[in-house]
Amino acid sequence: MSQETAKFAGLDSVKGAIKVGNHADFCVFDEKFEYTITTEMIKHKHNITPYAGRKVFGQVNHTFVRGFHVYQQDEFINSPIGRPLLKGQL
Repeated sequence: MSQETAKFAGLDSVKGAIKVGNHADFCVFDEKFEYTITTEMIKHKHNITPYAGRKVFGQVNHTFVRGFHVYQQDEFINSPIGRPLLKGQL
């Protein structure tokens, strides 16, 4: 979550910046990777997308949530560890 988005959502006390005390949420992104989107790539329940056939640049290679490695090279690692974060209930 970006800094301004975290602030807007009231989560800026633990999200939106990499600093001591915040959740270690970040991704490793390859901005030069180029590919064409296909419906087979879609990870959610419905694989319909208006972006099918579009050439794009950039790929998330790794994702960390609260410091835990949860995604690597197109595969989710282990089971989901996310939890709802509601304003005023951190």
